[in-house]
Amino acid sequence: MVRKLSLILMIVFALAVAVSAQVVINEVVYDPVGDEASGEWVELYNAGGSSVDLSGWQLTDQDGHTYDFPSGSSISAGGYLVVHTGAGTDTSTDLYAGFTAGIWNNDGDEVLLEDNSDAGIDYIQYSGGSGDLPPSGLTWSGDISGTSEGNSLALIPDGNDQDNATNWIPRSGTDITPGSANKAQPNPTVTVTIAYPTGKTYVSTCEQAQATITVTNNDPAAPISDVSVKATLPSDFYYVSDDGGGTYDAGTHTVTWNAGQIEAADSWSVNLVFKPSCAAQSDQHISADATWAAYPGGASEAVTTVNSEPIDVEPVALSITKLVYNQTAGETEVDAVGTTSAAHGDSVVFVIQVTNVGKGDAVDGADLADVLGSGLSFTSLTDENGDAVTYTGSGTSTDPYTWNTGQIDHDTAKKYYLTATVISCEELTNQASYTWGCGDCSTSGSASASIALILKEPDVSYTVSPNPIAIDYCSGSTVTVTVTNGDPANPDPNVGTAHGFTLTMDGLPSDYQVTNVQGASYSSGVFTVGDIAANTQTQFSFKLSLKSGACSPQESGTLLFTPYYENDCGKAYFPPVTLDSFSLVGQPSISISKTGERAVDVSETNISYTLSVHYEGPDNQTLTIVDDYPDASDTANGWGNFTVADSAGGTNDGDKITWTQTFNNGDDWSKTIKLNAPTDPCAGGNTYTNRLSISPTSINDCNSCTIPINDSGSFEIYVNNNYEEAITDHNKTVTYSNINSNGVHIDANSAEDCTDIQYTTSVTFNTGTAAPQTWSGIVFRDDMNGGQTYVSLDSVTVNGTNYMSAVSVTNTSGYLEIDLSGLDGTTAPKPNSGATLKITYTLHAPEGSEGSFIDWSHLTVPGFSVGTCDVSEGTYDQGIDVSIGESSLGLSLSGPQIIDK
Repeated sequence: MVRKLSLILMIVFALAVAVSAQVVINEVVYDPVGDEASGEWVELYNAGGSSVDLSGWQLTDQDGHTYDFPSGSSISAGGYLVVHTGAGTDTSTDLYAGFTAGIWNNDGDEVLLEDNSDAGIDYIQYSGGSGDLPPSGLTWSGDISGTSEGNSLALIPDGNDQDNATNWIPRSGTDITPGSANKAQPNPTVTVTIAYPTGKTYVSTCEQAQATITVTNNDPAAPISDVSVKATLPSDFYYVSDDGGGTYDAGTHTVTWNAGQIEAADSWSVNLVFKPSCAAQSDQHISADATWAAYPGGASEAVTTVNSEPIDVEPVALSITKLVYNQTAGETEVDAVGTTSAAHGDSVVFVIQVTNVGKGDAVDGADLADVLGSGLSFTSLTDENGDAVTYTGSGTSTDPYTWNTGQIDHDTAKKYYLTATVISCEELTNQASYTWGCGDCSTSGSASASIALILKEPDVSYTVSPNPIAIDYCSGSTVTVTVTNGDPANPDPNVGTAHGFTLTMDGLPSDYQVTNVQGASYSSGVFTVGDIAANTQTQFSFKLSLKSGACSPQESGTLLFTPYYENDCGKAYFPPVTLDSFSLVGQPSISISKTGERAVDVSETNISYTLSVHYEGPDNQTLTIVDDYPDASDTANGWGNFTVADSAGGTNDGDKITWTQTFNNGDDWSKTIKLNAPTDPCAGGNTYTNRLSISPTSINDCNSCTIPINDSGSFEIYVNNNYEEAITDHNKTVTYSNINSNGVHIDANSAEDCTDIQYTTSVTFNTGTAAPQTWSGIVFRDDMNGGQTYVSLDSVTVNGTNYMSAVSVTNTSGYLEIDLSGLDGTTAPKPNSGATLKITYTLHAPEGSEGSFIDWSHLTVPGFSVGTCDVSEGTYDQGIDVSIGESSLGLSLSGPQIIDK
């Protein structure tokens, strides 16, 4: 029974404590305006659902001032009870402690509520109270911040006792509510204002503007806490920056800020920089909202979303045009068109214009890109003020010229002038494009202009001088080439530049060289001049000479000059081709020659021979000139004993005549000597050599070569036995046929091989016993020298009557032999009647018989000896000089040497 009673008492006590614990200190005025005792008070609030008896409870400060609640005092459920420090009449809602002075320290204190068993019910500490620990059973943390004179400290919301200082806030004025519910803080005010760019009432697309978002704490006494602000931009606006450390969410187009705590009657603001996109709509809003709490960690409150004023966004609309005009042709901008005509080398100007036809301003300008065709060479880029434009790039499709226009206000334009030179025949288009925009949006456009090429062909002619070219053996010779393009005197506007002019010279033998080239470069037979402008003339020269040590050069030939050049479009030209002959002149040489009678008679005297030397070589050269004439020691039989009748000033030693002469270049030397023929008839029928020579024979010329000696000084003399005992006259003639076997006329002064030669030998006999009385045994023979062959016996006449049928041709192989014995059986006069015998016959010069030789014939007369070589049958010899050349075919071709393709 006792145990049951005790348990019941314990439950009743616990319930009483639980009910008491719902009574809290709810609001305090510790520093009233005016009298402290009458103005101070502490408000209690019963958060429970039933009334609480306060009899014997106590309210105490840190200094031990205690107020004992009178018996019978209570606080109703959800009710308020105010304990005043000073004196007054107690009521059910107001109790007066009766202190004459204030007890709650202005500089910090503690408030302790205990029940009638001294158990702690509630405890607070404000403004740096003593810091004593609350009584056993109670907890506390923090320190309620002090407030201004006349304000209260209020628990927000009523009864929200957390045993810490967090949810206590100051209240002022009408917000101080003793005996009634604590007044909540008013919502802060949020505003969004738009600042347009300076001087404008609008913002352009892709232009920055500013929104200022302000949050104002409308509570005059208490701060607001945990303030969070969010701004929402239109989906076609870009966030640029802000000065409040906001966080931008591109997905939601929102910016959020943690504003933290805003003090009483204070505000927080942030500047948000935004930019409408290039396609942004006008009359949209930037909205803002905020959340806040009455104290840190308190319940979050939301402020109704507010919008800015409608934002006036004006669009940018750009367009681009490009025109061109020919500056060289005298055109100006007013003549500019989409395509203009120009020639190679002309200067053309492309006019690029970007116009803003929108109502907004392209504040960052447009980016321009210009691609210049490869047939155009960039000169300059200027703006409409003539100032040079700073650009990047090289003008190709992969690296165009690029620059920014700078701001283009609405209804205005930017203009640029790109000057270029036409350098080719293709790729003559210039294209410009622009891009403008911001962020992930942009607009673009392009325009182009082009050149219609005026093709001017070159008109090249040239001369090579001299023509023909005489190349001096020692010093060489200068050749001048004059190249003319068009007409310098009367310029032809339709003539174009000859590009890359070269002149190739073919046919120069390897013994020659090209040196001292002026006005061109030279390599491997090619002279390079370069470009020749229209209606101009240029010259270049060079020296042609022998290479040192070229001792057997080709002395003449033909040089072929082939030009090459291109027109403005790279088309190759080759004409006109020119032939120019060359010859080597002034070659050092020594020529020796001897002229005179080749056929002499036995015992003939004072036979004249002219000796000549022509000298071309170094000056002051001494030569020894020797004429070795035939004498008895030069012939095996001693018959060829020529003697000197006149040595022409030379020294005669019985074998040769010698002269010593000093020569300078170009000198001639000539002497005429006279010789006497051998007197012995046995000398007849023989050939004797007379030799003219000089020494020394090795003389070096200007080219380190031995001067050649053109030696025609060897002279063959043949001796005829024209008369002796049996005959009084003996001669021989030759007639060359003027038609060869091909029926072609030839020179009658010589024969060609494969032609016929006719000979006539004439003999006049002595009379009486000094000549034979009959023709018996008289034989005629021709040696057919030079490989000749027999053709025919044409006539045999005695005193003009032909008796050919009476004679016999007894041999034609290797020599011709005719037996004249048959004449005795005719009416032909006998030899000793002083008869004249003429034998005419034809021989053939076979192929390969070329040369000069003596054709010998012999008449054998029995019983009549000849000279010291006396034999029973006398032989009378007669020779004649015969010349046979190689058979030739004459061919001529007329017409131009060179024709164009």
